[in-house]
Amino acid sequence: SKKGARIRWEPTLEVALKKARAENKLVMVDFYAEWCGACKMMDAQTYSNADVITASHNFVNVKVDVDKQKDVAARYGISSLPTTVWMKPDGKPVDGAIGAYGPRDYIAAMKSAKQRAGKIKS
Repeated sequence: SKKGARIRWEPTLEVALKKARAENKLVMVDFYAEWCGACKMMDAQTYSNADVITASHNFVNVKVDVDKQKDVAARYGISSLPTTVWMKPDGKPVDGAIGAYGPRDYIAAMKSAKQRAGKIKS
């Protein structure tokens, strides 16, 4: 794997949605909190995995701290962490994953989100 390779996280959901519109991609949103142990596990084991990083290039990626962005968390009904929501560039959710996933299961969830999005009319 390329040393120093990492997922590119956009600074805000607004920026990510705008970029997704321009690139015609789904947005992958990681809802997390600083105090969330399972979220730290995702950072350490899943988001650092070379295959997950490669798969992330199919999406525009953004992390949302639910404590700092309570309005965004509320809009998407986030009640447990970590939660990943895949959404269309208009902000409409197409799929989600609740809880910590290992790399292999997370990649499967990413593929499933893309397939579901393809079947959903905007």
